[in-house]
Amino acid sequence: IFTTAEIPGEVIDVLGVRADLLEDRKDDIDTIVRGIHNEVAFFGLDRAKTLETVAAVNDLPLDVATKSFDSVHFVTAAENYALFDRQAKEPSIWKTYALATAFLEKHKMLRHAAVAADKIIAGGPLARVAKVPR
Repeated sequence: IFTTAEIPGEVIDVLGVRADLLEDRKDDIDTIVRGIHNEVAFFGLDRAKTLETVAAVNDLPLDVATKSFDSVHFVTAAENYALFDRQAKEPSIWKTYALATAFLEKHKMLRHAAVAADKIIAGGPLARVAKVPR
């Protein structure tokens, strides 16, 4: 386990899906991705309701829920899509993957060599969702 202390400012939360499911369950994957984007968009529309819900769901006092919520940057759909741009300097899913795998390899945390990024990173669902009306 590692934290952003080792890779400051980098993406560490990633939705993972098996390659076969990207094809076999496209609609379900798209629904999940679209749902996450819609949820994040809602956070910006009604902050008070969002904080109230976070507090209730997590059984926290409102001030604690607010502090916790404010400590996280929720990536918007546009930011998420931009993460997959190979030409982007930062932030970049490609750079994050390289940093994460380098860290894991350096600390001998992998049993096998890291898989090439092209083999496991797919922006297809994001591209599909961006084209589908809400």
